[in-house]
Amino acid sequence: MKKFYSIVFVMLATTGILSAQHADDPVLFTFGNESVTVSEFQYVYNKSNPNHNSQNIQDIKDYLELYINFKLKVKEARDLRIDTLEKVQNELNIYQSQLLQSYIDKEILDALTQSTYDRLTKDVKVSHIMVSVKPGAPPADTLRAYNKIMNLRNRIIKGEAFDKVAKEASDDQSAKENGGNIGYITALQIPFLSFEDAAYNTPVGTVSMPIRTRLGYHLVMPTDIIPARGKIMVAHILIETGPKASKENIDAAREKAQMIYEKLKQGADFDELAAQYSDDKQTAKSGGKLPVFGVGRMVAPFEQAAFSLQKDGDISAPVQTQFGFHIIKRLQKIDIQPYETIKDDLEKRVKKDNRYKEAQQHLLAQYKKEYGYMEFPSRLDACSVYLDSSIYKGKWHQPAQLENDQAILMIGDKSYYQSDFLNFIQINQSKIRSGNFNSIIQQHYKQFSLQKLEEFAFANRYPEYAYLAKEYVDGTLLFKLTEDKVWSKAMQDSTGLNEYYENHKTEYMWGKRVQAAIYQVSDIKSAKKIKRWSKKMTKEEIMLKLNTDPSHPVVNITENLYEKGQDSLVDQNFETIGWSDMQVSDSGTVSMVWVKKQFDAMPKSLDEAKGYFISDYQDYLEKAWIKALRKKYPVKINTSVLQSLAH
Repeated sequence: MKKFYSIVFVMLATTGILSAQHADDPVLFTFGNESVTVSEFQYVYNKSNPNHNSQNIQDIKDYLELYINFKLKVKEARDLRIDTLEKVQNELNIYQSQLLQSYIDKEILDALTQSTYDRLTKDVKVSHIMVSVKPGAPPADTLRAYNKIMNLRNRIIKGEAFDKVAKEASDDQSAKENGGNIGYITALQIPFLSFEDAAYNTPVGTVSMPIRTRLGYHLVMPTDIIPARGKIMVAHILIETGPKASKENIDAAREKAQMIYEKLKQGADFDELAAQYSDDKQTAKSGGKLPVFGVGRMVAPFEQAAFSLQKDGDISAPVQTQFGFHIIKRLQKIDIQPYETIKDDLEKRVKKDNRYKEAQQHLLAQYKKEYGYMEFPSRLDACSVYLDSSIYKGKWHQPAQLENDQAILMIGDKSYYQSDFLNFIQINQSKIRSGNFNSIIQQHYKQFSLQKLEEFAFANRYPEYAYLAKEYVDGTLLFKLTEDKVWSKAMQDSTGLNEYYENHKTEYMWGKRVQAAIYQVSDIKSAKKIKRWSKKMTKEEIMLKLNTDPSHPVVNITENLYEKGQDSLVDQNFETIGWSDMQVSDSGTVSMVWVKKQFDAMPKSLDEAKGYFISDYQDYLEKAWIKALRKKYPVKINTSVLQSLAH
């Protein structure tokens, strides 16, 4: 409980540490060489007491004492360099990464999720032309591909039909058949965000400028945009033809499909006909049922026919595709759900998608321009001389001192030095198999510079960001130091705990107690026997003699030490040694107590009250620690300023 209370206090207190200080913001108290202003204390006090409409001077004084103790402990932790411990640095680094990520999400995730949902509400019919060029291709090849795609665009702009140009020149082989028409698409369907952007942002009937993906350059032309059709579940019966089927085979397949369709119109069971006739053997046994699909997942004629069915249970006439003839039955239509219903799931999908990475890169580029971002590469290269082979094992440690610690990064008015960067490498290093020191430096510097850029940007854009970061650092340092000085010490210092027990053992006393045995007996006759036998037999012997049938025991005996008030039966005979009267229930069972011995009040042993004594010893250690801290860092309170806080 003490540990929990301390943590809560830290969380409430530290959020105020970075409160703005102004010339008219007087100092409330000093400790050692540091000071705390009125604004800082008021922020903390008001946050800890949100329902207090008035500020009573005694309440303020009480809280001030707690806050002073907190500040002293944090200062001691910093002076002892707890923040330099590897375990602490790793923990702080993890939290810092999580905090930064949460603010990146704040900047881009909501807007990105909303815009993605807006696109999901519309289906866009798209045609495209592709000119292949590999990622990382030589500049000459890239330029050649770009010039080719621009020439194709100019031909379309001048009046040539898009499908004609696509069939003639597109490197997407399907264009030879479909003229570049890939059907309807929706958000999160195409793996390239730039392609999706072009599909949704280019006016219908016009051609986009070339866009680049890892496949090459593309021209995108939206030809239709409609409200989203959502997803659908259907079953089908396939009469297969194959891509090279003869006219006779196609006609035979059409005739067979029509025959099946006529049977369905007359009331035949779809599942039975699918099992009997469908050439899609994977689905035939399950009535032709297909997985749920949305736009762009099936060949265009099949998709169009499926989404044209008006209600569940409707069946299409035979539909021809490259695979043959399909008879389609609508099983369920799934419309797009409201934004708030799917927001959480959509956020997860967005964060896994390339659009999130692209948005993050755009955001960081914006920050670089907004806040002023300067690098000093020559100074960065000098950092590699401090590395050694231990970096490959993930066990490298930065030198205690650098010969010439220079700034390697500037953001706004803040400089980051070589020592800051080397400390970052130490915290974030991991085992690696290869790479020279310069490449290791470059890899870490990319992460370092982005983290510092994010930290600087968020500290300027969100005042609470600095509070949260400071809060967690101070809370972690305080927790670690208090654990060493108080919590763990109280449990591990057996000598100190025993000494404390000897000096305070009368604070936890047993009251007057009796050793008593409670007997629950099935009948009066057996109870009387027990009273007689108890003079010569032990309770174990009595139970062995009477309880011959384990499923129906005659007697049950519970023996213990009892204080008054623990058991009503024992209380009735508490002052008398010997047997109590028998109490017979309506069912005939007997309860009776045998008081064997009486004990006067006495201190509890350390084992009996260890939890209490450890807790008290922790209090004792903390008070002694605070006393020592107040001596080490003298506290001076400005009483006139303190009095002015009350109203």
